[in-house]
Amino acid sequence: MAGTMVTGADIKNGSVTGKDVRDESLTTKELSPAALDQLEGEPGPAGSTGPAGPAGPAGPEGPSGPSGPPGAAGVPGAPGAPGAPGPGAARLRYSAPLTGSQVLATVGGMTYIGQCTIILGPVGSGGISVTLRAEGPVFHVYGTHTRAQGVSSTPTLNTMDWPSDQFGRRDVGGTAVVYNGSPSQTASEDGTLILRANNLSHTVIYRAQVLMAGLDSRCTIEGSVIPST
Repeated sequence: MAGTMVTGADIKNGSVTGKDVRDESLTTKELSPAALDQLEGEPGPAGSTGPAGPAGPAGPEGPSGPSGPPGAAGVPGAPGAPGAPGPGAARLRYSAPLTGSQVLATVGGMTYIGQCTIILGPVGSGGISVTLRAEGPVFHVYGTHTRAQGVSSTPTLNTMDWPSDQFGRRDVGGTAVVYNGSPSQTASEDGTLILRANNLSHTVIYRAQVLMAGLDSRCTIEGSVIPST
């Protein structure tokens, strides 16, 4: 049967064994599915976990959340320092031991002077006085003074028409006096005045105070002059 193809029909069942087949001459394509199932081995062990992959890109920003409730009110701040006098105004500041006078301001032709004076009297009855003086054109004074000594005060003194002398000079306020032996060693006077001349009108707000304390005695004046038309 040289040159003739041999098929399965020419071979008797069970007559061909593994000895009759050359090693590595058969491929899996020539085996039946049942035979292939018998060739599968047992599953191998699980492999080790691989390294983590790189982080993915950031996702888009989410929508804004709802507004929270209003916070509690804060604590009020401390009061600010007193402001400087406005345009054209001047500040009155005077502090002197015992006797002495000082020009405090000149506004619109009117000069304001602070003065501290020792008042002489019988032994043990002397005192100290502080005054606010104005000098300029002949003027009239309108306004109020309130004098206080210690915890007691005299009634408000109303000034309806208080003229200067013929030379335009007058102590307009601040006549606070402390005498030796007084229950209190301080005296003060507050005033709100309007000084008027032909072409001049000033509002003067001040506080004058005297401290009697031996060599530490002192007179002070604090206030402002505000010109107006």
